[in-house]
Amino acid sequence: MATVVIITKGENLQFFGRYDKSVCLFKHLRENIDSNSKGATSRGLFPNVFNLAATSVITVNATCGETGPEVYCKLVEHVFRNENDRESQDQCGTCDARSPSPDKKHPIENAIDGTNRWWQSPTLQNGKQYQWVTITLDLKQVYQIAYVIVKSAISPRPGNWILERSLDGIIYKPWQYYALSDNECWEVYGIRPTIGQPHYRMDDEVICTSYYSKLNPLENGEIHTSLVNGRPGVDGPSSKLMDFTKARYVRLRLQKIQTLHADLMSLQIGGEHIDPSVSRRHFYSIKDISVVANVLVLVMQIHVSTDLKYR
Repeated sequence: MATVVIITKGENLQFFGRYDKSVCLFKHLRENIDSNSKGATSRGLFPNVFNLAATSVITVNATCGETGPEVYCKLVEHVFRNENDRESQDQCGTCDARSPSPDKKHPIENAIDGTNRWWQSPTLQNGKQYQWVTITLDLKQVYQIAYVIVKSAISPRPGNWILERSLDGIIYKPWQYYALSDNECWEVYGIRPTIGQPHYRMDDEVICTSYYSKLNPLENGEIHTSLVNGRPGVDGPSSKLMDFTKARYVRLRLQKIQTLHADLMSLQIGGEHIDPSVSRRHFYSIKDISVVANVLVLVMQIHVSTDLKYR
């Protein structure tokens, strides 16, 4: 079995890897890409056919409402301490994994189903341990990954977290670190921060960035991680870059929830008796995870003896 990996560059197709006794069908590829892109709504420019996450097996170690109904509220500048206030009711909801209503259930599958539904973690009212939540996607086979895109739902983007890769689901290596601040790159991960928009000096460089960890927007924030763009060997591509982007398993290790400055002190010193009006506003929510391969390709496992021409 062989894999041909192709990336697009403008209107041209370029090979990324080798082929051997495989037939690739590229008829109308450019047109299909364009038409699929125009028709893609919730997934932007990456339709399901090219998004490996859409057909992956996704798991998580914590989801809201699994132990019973729980109240959560959106993170807004003003804290509503009276749950009966009309404004409070507009900003708050109930998560219940056993509810017959799909609007009250937020399983991890929502993060890859292409809809506006979302996955949601338990709030910190259930315990500080829910700062640490791990999401794993099994792509079912090894691919060359180009992008990982994460879209938050009704909460800010994660503060501190690690994007990881694995070939066997046992040994994981980091692709990129994300931190609330440049200082936390040093203090939490022991890595020199990359200032400003992420950039890379080596094909396999693992950086730490605070670029995507700003508090705003409070909802619907996005994190776009390119694993190939801007790396020195992308035009080759280099064998080092090929190895760096290869993965079957993709893991998101969420490690710190974004907070308003006014809430930070309460969460740090509140112990087990944090004001519920504060703690129930802090949770993770993700409405889309896209894992985009370097491939816009169809590979058929057919042995051929004729020479193939590619355009």
